[in-house]
Amino acid sequence: MNAEDKMSTLLASLPTSIDQLNAQLIDALEPYAKDMADYTTYSFPIYFGILAAARMIRVGTVGSGSKTALVSQGVQFVHNVFLALQSAYLMYVVYFLYMDTAKIAGLDPVSDFMEIMVSGKRSQSKFFRMALVSFLASKLYETLDTVILILNGKPLLMLHVWHHATTYAAFCTGLFTGAGFWIGMLNSFIHVVMYLYYAKVPGMKVIAKYITSMQIFHLFGGAVWNALTYMNPPSLTQGVRSSLLRNPEEAWRFSADVKSWSAFNAFLCFSYFFLFLAFFSKKYHRNGSIWTLFAAPKGVQRSVLSIQTAVLPKGVCAYLQDQGLLIRTEQAPAEKTLLTTEDKAAGSKKSM
Repeated sequence: MNAEDKMSTLLASLPTSIDQLNAQLIDALEPYAKDMADYTTYSFPIYFGILAAARMIRVGTVGSGSKTALVSQGVQFVHNVFLALQSAYLMYVVYFLYMDTAKIAGLDPVSDFMEIMVSGKRSQSKFFRMALVSFLASKLYETLDTVILILNGKPLLMLHVWHHATTYAAFCTGLFTGAGFWIGMLNSFIHVVMYLYYAKVPGMKVIAKYITSMQIFHLFGGAVWNALTYMNPPSLTQGVRSSLLRNPEEAWRFSADVKSWSAFNAFLCFSYFFLFLAFFSKKYHRNGSIWTLFAAPKGVQRSVLSIQTAVLPKGVCAYLQDQGLLIRTEQAPAEKTLLTTEDKAAGSKKSM
């Protein structure tokens, strides 16, 4: 076969419509759904194993005290743009899963928004496993975010590490809960903005300053949707059961206890929400913390300071203070006054 014939064959295999594209994506991704879901159990420890390997590579290459970056700006640019494209694709997937769920349930995509958000019919959609594989593969790739930071000798935020260590499990369970559509769409949109900003694409700085606020908003919403699922799970549970009866050979993907998974996912969403609030307090107040953000009483702040100083090692205490989780010594309130000076933090730290 000559080059012209090969090109003709390639062009003939390309989809000519959205329906054909979706069909090809479904056929390509569905076979990996079971393995991707089964990996969830191991995702947390393997993440830290990868981080340890990255640390050993850096120390073995340039030493522990060097400031040399091992990953070039060019590679980081490609990485960030690729993640932005992934996130845009995930928005595409969520849209079709949402619309197909509405169609199966016989609901209007706009006026029946609340019902669709918690509808178990999503598990019967042809896009469900496609969405599952797409999100899990993307979250697995995001591990490189942390690897790049380690290889370049950058400090790691607790928010960053906790989020990336648990996000695989969060999306695997979350797609079964009321937070699936909410988090899937908003988180993907935020990541498009965030990674284009990290890639230094012109025009993104204006929008990027709202990233932290958007994260806080959508994560709180995720916790709420999970709480609603926990309190009223029948619609999702019924959808899972009906699909199990219809496709007994695919029982693995319907073995989820939706109520338990919604509780687990609500915990993860709230933990991210809490850590983002702490990050927010540090970003805009040099000596800020979650305690000052919520205007904790003076006596409470003094008590927290006394306990953290007495119980925690100095290094651990300093790290948690830098994350905005503990009170700084210079920030502790006097008997009559609270620290009220607001200092803008210089620059922004990559958090996700």
